[in-house]
Amino acid sequence: PVLTGHDTWVGHPVWTPRYRQRSRKALALFYGAYGSANYERGLVRSSGARYVLEPCKFTFDLMPLLAPKGFTRERIGCATLYVRSPHA
Repeated sequence: PVLTGHDTWVGHPVWTPRYRQRSRKALALFYGAYGSANYERGLVRSSGARYVLEPCKFTFDLMPLLAPKGFTRERIGCATLYVRSPHA
C-alpha cells in the first residue's frame, strides 16, 4: 500500500483488521477451496478489490470466476495480477 497508494484487504498482520480470518479466506480463494463460484465472486466483490494478486505458488485459475466481474489477467513473473476494469 505504501508504494502503490492502494489499500489492501490482507497485508501485514499488524495493520490488517481480522488478519487471521481474512488470510484464511484469501488462501481458500487461491486454492479454489470454496467450490462455489458465487461465494468466491462474492468474497472479491464484498472486499471491494480492484486488484487481486495471486502469489507465485498458487495455480488455481481465478479467471473464470473474475472475468464476469470485469477482471482481466496479467502475469508478472510467476505471480498473477487480476485487474478489475474501472467501468465494471
